[in-house]
Amino acid sequence: MLFLLFLHSVRALPLASCADQSSQLHVIQSECDVNNERNVCLSWADGSVKSGQDTISHVCASVGGVKTENWNTTTPICVNAAGGSYVTFGVKDGSSCSLPGVYNVEGASEAVCEGPLNVCAGGNTRECKWTVTVNSCCCECS
Repeated sequence: MLFLLFLHSVRALPLASCADQSSQLHVIQSECDVNNERNVCLSWADGSVKSGQDTISHVCASVGGVKTENWNTTTPICVNAAGGSYVTFGVKDGSSCSLPGVYNVEGASEAVCEGPLNVCAGGNTRECKWTVTVNSCCCECS
């Protein structure tokens, strides 16, 4: 019985590399508003290796942005941005950030991960910096 209890309480390992994070994150972009801006949100992908009880150490929605500590599966982190521009998210889980590069992230046309860097407020230099291309608002398209 004790063994079963132990198995139930095991948590997912930290998502400390860009590669690990890329498969677990999801970008959601709203329709363009009257100002040609979109609400761009970072959330957990369906089927994430982290369960509803797990968290990521912290995230933020811009360079120097306020950290959301113990980020969980139910709370997307969002920022407004002009269509065709870029948004930046800081993500930290584990002791550092490794394997920088361009990754496929669900819901993003392009996602670049850099690190380890200081992205969020607070001076932590071991965060992954995700730069995501915001889908264009095609008001001038013909």
